[in-house]
Amino acid sequence: MRQVAGLINSGDAKALASMSVTPFLVDGEIVPLSADVAAFWAGIVSAGFRVDGAALDTGTPVAADSFRQFAGTMEVRFWFSRYAKDARIISLSANGGRHVLLVARPDWFTWKLLGFKGPF
Repeated sequence: MRQVAGLINSGDAKALASMSVTPFLVDGEIVPLSADVAAFWAGIVSAGFRVDGAALDTGTPVAADSFRQFAGTMEVRFWFSRYAKDARIISLSANGGRHVLLVARPDWFTWKLLGFKGPF
């Protein structure tokens, strides 16, 4: 996950988009199109969002109630049951006490990003 934090901090929206799969979960919204996921990462970068000093808080396997960390809706619950199998919820803390959540699953020697929530 250091790689993801490094890509966010360096502003590499293109690399982040290439690591992301669709449908992608942003907070409680499901983003079905790759172009919209790319626009999300471009927006994060252009807004100057950073996770300086990122440290791994937890990395837990997705469980039956993991969807509640993003939104308690039926749509998000379905998304988790359909797309987040064998994934992990990664919690990162950054300087200033901010946190982000990532939904990710291993893919050979890298990670695929399935979702993002933050900062909170």
